[in-house]
Amino acid sequence: MIPITLCALLLMQDVAKWLSGKYDLFDPLGIIAVLGILFFYLNPILHVYWDVWMLYIHPPPDWRPWLGYMGVLNLLGLLIYRLITSRSISKHIRIKTHWKINNNKSFLFIYVALAVTLSVQLYIFASFGGVKGYINAFDAKVGAFDGMGLLFMISESFSILLAIFFALLTSRFRQLRSWQAIVFAFIIFLMFAILFGGLRGSRSNLIWQCFWFAGIVHLWIRPINKKTVAIALVFLFGFMYAYGAYKFYGLKAFELAKDPGGMREMADASGRTPKRTLLGDMGRSDVQAYVLYLLSGDDCNYRYKLGSTYLSGLTILIPRPIRPKLYGKSEAGFELMSGSPSLGERSSRVYGLAGEAMLNFGPTGIPFAFALFSWIIAKCRALMMRLETGDSRFLFYPFIVNILFQIFPGDFGMNIFFILKNGFIPFIVLWSYSHIIVLKPSVA
Repeated sequence: MIPITLCALLLMQDVAKWLSGKYDLFDPLGIIAVLGILFFYLNPILHVYWDVWMLYIHPPPDWRPWLGYMGVLNLLGLLIYRLITSRSISKHIRIKTHWKINNNKSFLFIYVALAVTLSVQLYIFASFGGVKGYINAFDAKVGAFDGMGLLFMISESFSILLAIFFALLTSRFRQLRSWQAIVFAFIIFLMFAILFGGLRGSRSNLIWQCFWFAGIVHLWIRPINKKTVAIALVFLFGFMYAYGAYKFYGLKAFELAKDPGGMREMADASGRTPKRTLLGDMGRSDVQAYVLYLLSGDDCNYRYKLGSTYLSGLTILIPRPIRPKLYGKSEAGFELMSGSPSLGERSSRVYGLAGEAMLNFGPTGIPFAFALFSWIIAKCRALMMRLETGDSRFLFYPFIVNILFQIFPGDFGMNIFFILKNGFIPFIVLWSYSHIIVLKPSVA
């Protein structure tokens, strides 16, 4: 308990500043601190209290010591995090440009982008014989969507481009800043987000696009209070649980949901019970403790990958036919947990920042991974704090915050994919219609 409690105490200062309003609602330090309390403190406690752990493994005799050892390593990492992020890095950052909305071409670019992304989604639907065929293809789970990543990257940008379009409209028409107009716009946005991506089981696509929409409203249109955020989180957990069942069972989930007994059976079989949903989505405590347990065994023959999984994650930017074959996170995880090298077999586990660092460099790699992460967040936060009002990069800022707080629970390759798939098209559109003004250095 001592190391994980100290982890929480290290984050409480940022939590207090976020709750008191000293930090903006979308300040990454505040959001990461709140999520860090869940990740480093509540998650391991609830694992022990509920006695809920990883499935399909040979567990250690007692999980608690390994949670404690991971708590010590995380505490060291968070000390580094606090040291780096508490420095006044923003004082040493100078914004060299201002991205001004160019009204002469902004709407033209948005219209064209919306038309292109909509056309690609209609083409996808037509390829499966309509929306029903699209849903049936997902329900069949036979790889019908293989090789369509580029199309999805384009088509599933439609809803967030629609949110950006709405933000631009509010700059022209002040009446659209009312909460009634914002709620109506969100309903339209959510409908397209479900239709363009949600129906193929992409739960994260829906959740993070909703986060982006909220960020656009807060930073560009009007502030959102924390009470609204708390209510939204309750609905979000309910959605994550229900949608997890749809992702696992497809259309059969709706039939089983009519029967409470069938619903419980479905949840147990899929591993998507409310407890497992909560623990799996807010932390990696058991996974990282298990990795540490395996690496510490006297009979462990696992060879550290020395950065190979990170290089493998970067190759996602290279077309598949010419992509080099590297030992990625999935293959490394399979080797560690099976005790034999991967011959193409892959593990679907998500290891998080500390877990992947251990796969590459062992426990000694964790402090360095935290240091790099802390430097990235400090730089991104400093840059955004010094942007001038009206800079169109504020419309992209919620996505950057999203990336930052996914680094703790996510894997490197997964984060690279997330950046490319969800951020590339909106960034290109924002960059294209913004008039970039070079700022003169201020005289001290």
